[in-house]
Amino acid sequence: MRTPIKLLFLAALLPTPALCVRADLIMVTEGVDFSNAGPLGPGTPVGTLDIGVNTISGSLFEIDDDTVAFDLPAGLQIDSIDLHVSNHVDSNLFPTGVSGVFVLPGGSVSSATQGGDGTTDIFTGPLIGPATSLILLAEHAGGIPGASSDWRFDISVSAVPEPSAILSCGLVGMLTCAGYRMKRRIV
Repeated sequence: MRTPIKLLFLAALLPTPALCVRADLIMVTEGVDFSNAGPLGPGTPVGTLDIGVNTISGSLFEIDDDTVAFDLPAGLQIDSIDLHVSNHVDSNLFPTGVSGVFVLPGGSVSSATQGGDGTTDIFTGPLIGPATSLILLAEHAGGIPGASSDWRFDISVSAVPEPSAILSCGLVGMLTCAGYRMKRRIV
């Protein structure tokens, strides 16, 4: 009977990722126009990402861009960023689309253009935190007067698998098996 109590005590001491302090998911819709700073920022700060799908949305009118900035805390990673375009109206002069641009730490860029309504991937990760003031930009491709669009970024975030958590699970499993074998020998 002593072995299971020891195992429970040991398991309570091991690190548990589920006990980490978490923020809320970002779900921001443009009310006042987001910054028009372009990919070099600074963008309008929208908060800190959390595990799940964080959503940032807005609208573009004519020659417009919307630039937002957010933080990615340590222990989390961005898995993907998708751009959704709806209510797209082309200008009378030239067909346009909406470009999504993600500026990665160090200045490299991941981008894609969605011509008309639909969805496209901008970034496929992982990008592991911490990272501060990450820039995400929505703009009309070509910047032609007369175009308008609604846009939404879905940013999928997950926890970074911790090697210590994986090791802890294995250790608890081995100790449980050892305790069970000892109990069988005694009986």
